[in-house]
Formats: sequence, C-alpha cells, structure tokens
Amino acid sequence: MSSHWEWVEEVSARHDAEKPFAPENGQPLKFGIGEWVIYTNDYGIEFAGLRVTGFYKPAGPDGLYANGARYLINTNSPWMPVSEASLRIDENVPERAYGARWGEW
Repeated sequence: MSSHWEWVEEVSARHDAEKPFAPENGQPLKFGIGEWVIYTNDYGIEFAGLRVTGFYKPAGPDGLYANGARYLINTNSPWMPVSEASLRIDENVPERAYGARWGEW
C-alpha cells in the first residue's frame, strides 16, 4: 500500500465485508449521548469523568470509522472519535456532577 487513500480504501472494504462493529453488525451501540465514561488510550492511560457528546458517522470512506471509532467525547480533541472498546461506564460520577468534572466548565 503506497498511500493513505489506498489504506482507507482497504480498511473500509474490509469493514464493509466483515461488519465487525456496532451498529453495522446488528448490535446496538453500547453508550448513549450524555453517559459518563472512562476512556483508555492506546498506552493504557485512563481518563475518567468524560461524557459521550455525539456519534461519529462520516459521509464517505473513513479509516477511523472502519476501525471502530463511533463516539465523540469531551476531551481536548472533541472532534477525534474513539472506539467502543476504549470506553467503559464511569460509575464513580454522581448524577449531580454537572460542571464538577474536567471538560464541563
């Protein structure tokens, strides 16, 4: 593969054939907008007290989406989608915590 565009085409074609991620595989998305989550990055660092702010659904072929990125969360890069596998429910955030967590002020 010699270019980014060829890589996007390859991973998108594999995604379309295998449908390994929700919702294309018939499973519902695990998290909803507004839910408190813990995000774990590729290095195993956890970031707690974050919220799902939206869903990522690009208009055309997209390598991030083809590799499972479905969620937008309130980080310093709110436009960068993350995968369901990198999120889990943050059970330590009380419902009344609006404005009490990083990213909410």
